[in-house]
Amino acid sequence: TVDPPNVIVDWDWDIGADGTIEYTGIDNPTHQFNTPGDIPVELIVYSDNGCSDTITGTVTVYPFPDADFDFTNACAGDPNTFLDMSTVPPNPASTINDWQWDFGDGNVQVGGDTVTHVYTYADTFNPILVLDNLQGCEISIPGPTPIITGSRVANFTEDVTYLCRDGWVQFGDLSNASPP
Repeated sequence: TVDPPNVIVDWDWDIGADGTIEYTGIDNPTHQFNTPGDIPVELIVYSDNGCSDTITGTVTVYPFPDADFDFTNACAGDPNTFLDMSTVPPNPASTINDWQWDFGDGNVQVGGDTVTHVYTYADTFNPILVLDNLQGCEISIPGPTPIITGSRVANFTEDVTYLCRDGWVQFGDLSNASPP
């Protein structure tokens, strides 16, 4: 602050407190931080009478979780298990607190680092995991490979209409499957 009737006429912002002025002449700059950590921020203000004052604060920038997941590849109608294998970088420390699983078939499940989902028909699906940490940093990652669910239909024939005791029957397999 500056005592009246003096007025602040200039601002210098040093993001990272490394001696480099990133913004000058701007009272309310917007800055994008690309590196997590505790980042010092220094503001120097200048009044119209030639006085200056400096204050330094710290901005804590939290990292995104290192998102990763895996899944089992099951046939249509069987449960697929999805397992979050994400980690959170240690500096500064955080915790994943929200999972949203988009299974790629129009179904979404919120919550849980391990979930199961049943695909009701055979197709290729591209699941996505969305993670949030306690600080609200959100990241979305597609699955490592598409899920290809297969289907199977068991069926058979027999070569007789009526069968008497001690009779033999020839069976024929008519089952089919599409690949998972």
